[in-house]
Amino acid sequence: MSTFTPQDQSQTPRSPALSFFILAVVLSLLFSAYLVYLFVAQFSTKKEADVYVQETAQLQQQVTTLTQKKVGYLQKAKQVLDKIDSQRIYWSKVVHDALLVMPKDAKTGATKSDFLSYSGSSDGKLVMSMKTIAGSQNPYIDVADVVNAFSKSSVFRDVFVPTISKNQNDQGQAVLTYVLNLTYHGE
Repeated sequence: MSTFTPQDQSQTPRSPALSFFILAVVLSLLFSAYLVYLFVAQFSTKKEADVYVQETAQLQQQVTTLTQKKVGYLQKAKQVLDKIDSQRIYWSKVVHDALLVMPKDAKTGATKSDFLSYSGSSDGKLVMSMKTIAGSQNPYIDVADVVNAFSKSSVFRDVFVPTISKNQNDQGQAVLTYVLNLTYHGE
């Protein structure tokens, strides 16, 4: 029986230059693959950055458009409010102006008539219920003085007295109750 014994086969040793060359080729391939990877990554990153720049520009344009619309809406709202405010009648001012116009008795300094009530409308038309002061020597003249004072006023116009009622107070003095129609147009 024969046993098989491996024969020594001698391998020829590789030369160091060949090993270096193989190592250099492998390293070059790896380095080239790494460079390709970096190039692709940079290209991809630049492409993403360009997309973000475009999106940012679009968003900025939208912000500008919305801001302009908001400013436009605010300007329109202010114009509407200004128009409403210009047409608004401040009734406290109307009453104040009426009190300033009301003629006074030269001796006593009291007004020639008292306001009982008033009502007004948005167009400035005003209806005032009034009465003369008790003890007046001539209440009809007092009503005429009130009409005259309001007619000469720069803030009232279209003054008219449609009704006058004569009454007596507890002391028997004549007191006139009357309605004064007029229009307030401010200053």
